[in-house]
Amino acid sequence: MGDSAVSDLTDELNDDNLDDADGDEDQDDDRLSVPFDELPPVAQRVSKMSDRAIQRVTGGNAFLRGRLYARRKSVEDLVAEGDTVTGEINVRSSDEPYTTSATVNDEDVWTSHCTCPGWRGADGHCKHVAAIIVALRDQVRPPKPKDGQSGGEAEGELDGEEPNGNGKKKKKKKGKEPKAELVHVPQTVSVGGTKRRRSRRRRRGTAADGKIEVLSARDLQGPLGESRGLFDLWLPPEALQRPYDFEYRMAVRPTTFVVTPVIAGTRRSAPIIEALEAFNMVAPADRPLFRALARHANRSQPATAEIRGEDASEVLAMLKGRRVLLEPASMELRFSTEVLKPRVELDRANADHMRVKVAFALDSGRRFPIGSGSWFEGTPGWHIDVTDGVARPLADSVSPAMLTRLRQQSALVHPNDDLPRLLTDFIPRVAMVLGSELPDLSSAADLVDESAQIRMKAHGDIVNAQVKFDVIYGSQTFEVPSIGLPPPLAFLPPKKPGGRPRIVRRDVGLELTAIQYLTNMGFEPDDDGEYMEAVGDEAVAFWTQGVGQLPAEWDKLIPEGLRAVKIRKETVQARMSVASGVDWLSLDMVFGTGKLVVAEDELLACLESGRKLVKLEDGSYAPVDVDEVGDILARMAEIAAGSDASKIPLSQAGRINDLMKLVPNAKVSTSAKELFAKLHNIDEVPSVAKPRTLKATLRPYQKLGFSWLVFLHDLASGGILADDMGLGKTLQTIGLLAWAKGQLDDKLNLVVAPTSVVPNWEREIRKFAPSLETVVWQGADRHDKRDTLTKADVLITSYALLRRDEEFL
Repeated sequence: MGDSAVSDLTDELNDDNLDDADGDEDQDDDRLSVPFDELPPVAQRVSKMSDRAIQRVTGGNAFLRGRLYARRKSVEDLVAEGDTVTGEINVRSSDEPYTTSATVNDEDVWTSHCTCPGWRGADGHCKHVAAIIVALRDQVRPPKPKDGQSGGEAEGELDGEEPNGNGKKKKKKKGKEPKAELVHVPQTVSVGGTKRRRSRRRRRGTAADGKIEVLSARDLQGPLGESRGLFDLWLPPEALQRPYDFEYRMAVRPTTFVVTPVIAGTRRSAPIIEALEAFNMVAPADRPLFRALARHANRSQPATAEIRGEDASEVLAMLKGRRVLLEPASMELRFSTEVLKPRVELDRANADHMRVKVAFALDSGRRFPIGSGSWFEGTPGWHIDVTDGVARPLADSVSPAMLTRLRQQSALVHPNDDLPRLLTDFIPRVAMVLGSELPDLSSAADLVDESAQIRMKAHGDIVNAQVKFDVIYGSQTFEVPSIGLPPPLAFLPPKKPGGRPRIVRRDVGLELTAIQYLTNMGFEPDDDGEYMEAVGDEAVAFWTQGVGQLPAEWDKLIPEGLRAVKIRKETVQARMSVASGVDWLSLDMVFGTGKLVVAEDELLACLESGRKLVKLEDGSYAPVDVDEVGDILARMAEIAAGSDASKIPLSQAGRINDLMKLVPNAKVSTSAKELFAKLHNIDEVPSVAKPRTLKATLRPYQKLGFSWLVFLHDLASGGILADDMGLGKTLQTIGLLAWAKGQLDDKLNLVVAPTSVVPNWEREIRKFAPSLETVVWQGADRHDKRDTLTKADVLITSYALLRRDEEFL
């Protein structure tokens, strides 16, 4: 569509060729093609809609283009059934026609669907939606032809043609002057129009000859008289006249209004800017209003000002208290002090979708949909009800930006799956922004109102309590979060496909009270917010006292071992007993209090967690010194490493003796006491004479090393000779072997050495102790030497063969 065509169509929205703005037509219109009662509901609705009513539904641009489609017969397969009209629109830019439908509900709210790319959703009506609505309206109520013309002739006028007397079209002649017409000041009482409109005005009490005269700038200067020279510079002739009283004629449109100041008691309007410039014509109290009107004065019509947006709200506030007449009915506009408050509403668009909409209402409950009357954003905004002739302020909470968005889209349609997000996030935020209450949930869903039952589930141990809450509503169970607020609503699927969703209204206060009980007892939420947790003394207090202080009506799930917990006063102590054998010591260690003992795994778990209470065998708890018990168990681990606690080598006697210092009441056998006493009373190693069979002279430090080895032998203990290389460690050991033969003739001594030094040991023994019978356990035929072992004193082998022949050796 070209720019000129769009411009022409835009002009049609503002001229008197459009139907009345109230959008109503009489039901007994003789133009109906079918009796009204026989029409389907959607056709009955459409038959009463004027062009302006359709424009308010679809928007100005969509209406203009849609009406062209309808008048050019581009709508096919038009079907009206029930509340829905469907049709197909043929367009040049698409090979396939667009399938379009529109549905109206009982509140005159339209929803649509179209296959064109310009359709923006159920409330975003495109031009094709406007086309099927106009086509249905024209079908059930054909357009009324102009006087003396048939319907086809009237359509021809759209293309700039006019019919002749024979019913044929003829083009307008260029250069021919049109006939003189009555002068009509826009936005004032009309002097023309069709016979039907004139009759309507007569019924309303407005005469057709009430034309308003627009004063000229010369008229505003007052009557011309004799010149008074320089006196006129200060006091012009009109200086002594009083300022005029004005009344204001207003024509209201959906988003704008046009104001014409008229001198009270006359049919004369004043050019706004010239009136401000004239001397003493506008009273000081009216000048702010005139200045506001002057900013929007129409250049071609200087007596009118078209105002929109926030400027319109400011002008309405200035007009309050002045006489304002609504045109064309000349009804006086009354300014009400009742504030229109926003209200968020929720209902079902269909079985699968929810509709959220915003309307306004008075305290009395009277409702004003966004589609009724005219709305102007501001602080505050205003609503003008052209039917009753009342202007009402809007609540201050409705910002200009919000009202603008509501006018563009007052209702949103969402699938049922979005209901949780709508009710828990979107609608509450919208209500907060608008300062309105939340919608009635029963209008969109079935409410499940059940009393709440708190269930507490506790677990952990004596010094670590973890508690989680559930809340039960009838047959439904929900978790109570330990962090933040529980959701006020819970959503359940419909009982049957296509049914209404179900909503459980949770008792948020009761659920938060349960969390507060534990908070007062020292509980805190865990990092993930899954449960409440208490440790240490707070946990002990909970198990011993807190559980009994919880409300009796709660359902409490508590581990068996943590019910009626008893804490003993006596601290856990270690009890130790030591005995000795021929070449070993035995050690027995238990922990407990009185006659009660602690299980080993329970004690270890207590140490790992660092708790100061340990569970006894009867289920009670006793204090424990974690550091003291930890030291004792650490010493025991060193002693028992690599051996059975019942037979500990005598080499560990020193460690056992140190352990006994940590356990004062240890029980020690007589033989073990003698051993420990011998170790305790030794101030120095006794000197031992060199064996006569040792063919070597020992140096002083070697004599000391030899005596030390004999001392360890007597204690049945082991030791390490750690002299530097070349200082005679092998010689000192050979001396011990020679001494042992003199003490124990039938004992075979085992020497284990690296494979490379096995021959060296054999040579050294032959050199320094030739009396010692030596057998080298080496080679593939080593087992042939078994018979010689009975007479041998020393058996020499390597580490590798020791591992291989471990059972034999």
